[in-house]
Amino acid sequence: MDKERVQLMNPHLTPETAARYRAKALAPDELLAVCDHLDVCPSCRRELEAAMLPPLHATYEELTAALDRAPSPETGRHLETCPACRGDLDQLRMARQNIAAAPRRRVWWPVWGVAFAGAMAAAFFLLRPTSLPELRIPPALAELRPPAGVLLGESDAPRFRVLDPVATLVPTDRPAFRWEALAGATGYRIDVFDPEFAPIASAETAAPEWTPSEPLPRDVILRWRVVARTPAGDVAAPVPPAPEARFRILAAPAASRWEALRARHSGTRLAIEAANLGLRQEALRLDPTLRDLRW
Repeated sequence: MDKERVQLMNPHLTPETAARYRAKALAPDELLAVCDHLDVCPSCRRELEAAMLPPLHATYEELTAALDRAPSPETGRHLETCPACRGDLDQLRMARQNIAAAPRRRVWWPVWGVAFAGAMAAAFFLLRPTSLPELRIPPALAELRPPAGVLLGESDAPRFRVLDPVATLVPTDRPAFRWEALAGATGYRIDVFDPEFAPIASAETAAPEWTPSEPLPRDVILRWRVVARTPAGDVAAPVPPAPEARFRILAAPAASRWEALRARHSGTRLAIEAANLGLRQEALRLDPTLRDLRW
């Protein structure tokens, strides 16, 4: 078995093993070996999760290209596995057939033909199925919402709240930090900590917001806090009973996928995609009705 393990991973999963894992083609003993490795190797887990993300749907341009000529290999493979896009392709084909079969008058066709074609194209865009993805909030969000602490100190002490990023994943490695302004504050100090609670970024600012000048590490739990400078002394946030301000930056493959999704979708569709990636605050910005979910 040791020799088999070396063939499967050295020291990480080989591309062939990862492909067979995704295709569910591993033998039982190989599957156990790979699962044991994934339990202790976050790098291989991230690569597999990124590779197993559901594919994007075909764009209108890709579907029309598939009708005009043979689809690209990528589009062809996607159409083989995606009923929604095959349905969109059928609708587009029917629209073209209707245009071709429409009565033509020799004099007026240049005008009415263009108008009819435009109407059919508009109908395709407006009536094509939205193919909303299934909502699957990732378990990683649970790590970002620790239980509240115990109230300490005087109850009438001045307090303010951190706003974002809190209990969410974010796509950029230079996220914008925001917090409530505290009355009487002359400035603020912000500190960001790594998983070992070591400071990795800090700054002094007069405004209740800050964006780091250097990228922060991806795919690890980060914590942050703000200290407001006031004539009466420093005031920190968050403090118990509020939980720690935790967040995580998307791994690079997932961040690239998010940029591709933003370029193709909007509204509720994009909000669901954001929720599936763990971008809680982005999902709520796109669709406030998602606040009713159990985040």
